[in-house]
Amino acid sequence: MRNPRSPVVREKGAEPYGMRLPKALRFRLPSAFASRHGDVAVVFVLFVLTIVAAWDFLRGEIVVGPDAATQFYPWYSFLGESLRSGDIPAWNPHQFSGTPFAADPLSGWAYLPAMLLFTFLPLVAAAKSYLFLHLLLAALFSYALARSLGMEIPGALLAAVAYGYSGFLYLSNTCCFAYPGVMSWLPLTILGAELAIRSSSWLNRCLWWGVSGLALSQILASWLGQGSYYALLALGGYIVYRTLLSPPDDASDSLAQKTVFPHELLGAPFLGKPTSIIRLGLSRGFLLRTGLGIGRRLMRCTLHGGAVLAFGFGLAAAGVLPRLEYNALSNLAGGYSDVEVGAQEGFVELPVQDWSSLLLEPGAWYVGAPVLALALLSPLVAWRRFAVPYFAALSLGALILMGQETTPLHSAFYLLPYFERLHPHDPDRVMVVFYLSAAILAGAALTGLKERVGRRPLLLVLPLLATLLLTWSILISLIEVAQERTGAAGRWDALFSMILKNGVPILAGPLLALILAVVLVAAYALIPVRLAIWRNLAFTLFILVVFVDLIAESRATIAMHGVNREKMDLAAYYHPSDAARFLQSRREAEEPFRYLGFAPEYVGAKISGPNTWNRPLAGALGVHNRAMTLGLQNVQGYNALQISRYPKYMAALNGYEQSYHYADIFDEELDSPLLDLLNVRYFIVPTDAPPESQPGLQRVLRAQHPTVYEDDRLKVLENQETLPRAWIVHSARQVGSKEEALDLLSAGQVDPEDTALLEDTPPEMHQPDDTSADSASVTEYGADRIELVTTTEAPGLLVLSEVYYPAWKAYVDGEPAPIYVADQLLRSVPVPAGEHTIELRYESWTLRVGVAISLIACAALIALAVTVGVRRWRRPES
Repeated sequence: MRNPRSPVVREKGAEPYGMRLPKALRFRLPSAFASRHGDVAVVFVLFVLTIVAAWDFLRGEIVVGPDAATQFYPWYSFLGESLRSGDIPAWNPHQFSGTPFAADPLSGWAYLPAMLLFTFLPLVAAAKSYLFLHLLLAALFSYALARSLGMEIPGALLAAVAYGYSGFLYLSNTCCFAYPGVMSWLPLTILGAELAIRSSSWLNRCLWWGVSGLALSQILASWLGQGSYYALLALGGYIVYRTLLSPPDDASDSLAQKTVFPHELLGAPFLGKPTSIIRLGLSRGFLLRTGLGIGRRLMRCTLHGGAVLAFGFGLAAAGVLPRLEYNALSNLAGGYSDVEVGAQEGFVELPVQDWSSLLLEPGAWYVGAPVLALALLSPLVAWRRFAVPYFAALSLGALILMGQETTPLHSAFYLLPYFERLHPHDPDRVMVVFYLSAAILAGAALTGLKERVGRRPLLLVLPLLATLLLTWSILISLIEVAQERTGAAGRWDALFSMILKNGVPILAGPLLALILAVVLVAAYALIPVRLAIWRNLAFTLFILVVFVDLIAESRATIAMHGVNREKMDLAAYYHPSDAARFLQSRREAEEPFRYLGFAPEYVGAKISGPNTWNRPLAGALGVHNRAMTLGLQNVQGYNALQISRYPKYMAALNGYEQSYHYADIFDEELDSPLLDLLNVRYFIVPTDAPPESQPGLQRVLRAQHPTVYEDDRLKVLENQETLPRAWIVHSARQVGSKEEALDLLSAGQVDPEDTALLEDTPPEMHQPDDTSADSASVTEYGADRIELVTTTEAPGLLVLSEVYYPAWKAYVDGEPAPIYVADQLLRSVPVPAGEHTIELRYESWTLRVGVAISLIACAALIALAVTVGVRRWRRPES
């Protein structure tokens, strides 16, 4: 313990802005808000900037991307509808002929913004609020993190703007919600861990563990896979850094710059005498800091890391446990296969070829030229502060790991469990942790320059050099673009030709923002304190330059179709076609049925995938998971995660495999026995006749399936050969494999209406005298519960056109009954002779246990917050 009378040696200029916990982040909220007007003002500024940034989302039509339109909004709509009715949406009957919902990693279940907004708001209002909220959370949490690291308000505000409105977050927020789900909460996970590590009270420490765990739980709920893996690595790396390499000073509760290998030893050779090195090496402080303190640091690392993980996984258990169960039974069990990794290379929406295109060229990956220039300076002007070593290493590591080539760093990370199965699938996804690092480094550099330039004006040479370097890189990028567009052989000839053709504004963008930013940073750093108005004006203009640079480039990327985004009326987009409304009217009058959307021009194509998301015909056909918003049931779907049996079934139906992302029907004649097994009663097809190159389809549309609805655009065909949702058989045959069952059914060698193909030993059954007396009718049909009434003269097997999943349980007259896998995919239940009530319920023990654990963890976190708040409120002012 330090002698309180001994002097404390600090770096010159570091006292006011060291790593001491800002008062605004301490618990006494009344005094904090009374004394921290600056922080409150920044919160208001960030709120206003977020409104400006999200203005395209908030007014009128909304900017939408393919995955948002075809996956997230339909899922979240179904989630909100289920929660409003008081149900946990465990099963989704609307796509893939039925599939788990709460167990789906991207369904929104357990993700609080999706659950709250889409439950209490209409779809359009919820969608706009969702986009706005994630930009705001990212900005606020990154600001709080920067302040907790000891930055002044200007540096922290720069970090918040650079992160909250970065191009990657802005554009992914319109399409791929898994990315903002990770990026918005990542700063809070690190913030909670930082404050827990620095807390001297166990009660406060536990609360901050809970805060970090809450943010981690939201990351796990939004993207259980690559995104959460990268976030866990970033969080774990920070805890290791703050407990092992740069632990806080227990005496002052500030971030002391002490490492396992003290920096004083690095300067020992310059002390002039060898005896000085010996004295330093044998000093008690050196021994404590290098040897005797390692064990304590390891214990603290384990404690903080374990506590955050316990809170995080505890709060997320309601989603994590069912998803782990589902993953083991899915087509992606254990990760992506080698074939799927190779197939993904052409699927990546935002390919990254090199670092220059990532960091400098306008587009989805644009980090901001001013932000990058300052981030490059941070190791030179603030190396020992603001956790710069960690964030510099994190950003460099992300840039290396995003490459396709295997490096020593790749090999090291491949030693981690499942990392090699996940990361190569799409290595660009590691960039979800890069932008926070770049923003923190930029804020640290601004703070460091502002503090030091007054004493060392020559430091301004550093941003000038960085500007020259980045300017040259931007020019090289422009030359490459010019050569592609003009075809000129010479570099400068191509550039001048493009300038003459397009005008000088071609150089505006990043280059102009970079030059303006350097000038304003220099002015901000050099203007003395007595001229506060001018200094604040320079800083305000600098923040506006950074903000406008990021938002303008993102909007230009959307406008120039650099990414697949459109501005549209979301309510009109999901408005059902007349054909879909016809099916909705039949839903009430008939027993459950399924449909599919089919168009000749999409035979062999991915009609359910994102490539056709903005084509009116595809939407009118009811594909793109539209069945979820229509309240209908479809055999198609777009989702990378499916029950492993379903893609194999669809491959047998079509005659070949398709991408694991989709389930589409390619059988031109629409007469496969496997299609009839799925209870597909209706086909929505275009009114126009198919081309002559598809005679089979022409024949089917003419004769085999009568038209029951038609307008000038679409018509609905009825499949009269389809099987009902449930029927009774009195014959079963055990097959040796799933493939054998599919082969027999596809070839028509077995009539599934008479004989069931089971994978286990069939139950006891008898042939009745009159099979026509058998009946099985659905009396109640819900997403998670089905009730039927059966009548038969002899024991038989009730076969349901419902996808088998182990969480479904059967009850005959209230007594548990076994469920068999029939015909490779379906559920079947033994039924005795006579009239009986059959009930099937979705009863997932992982979901029940997960919800219980999450409720306990949530109660513990609330209790901690209330206890700490009451204690701080009652504590008298010092």
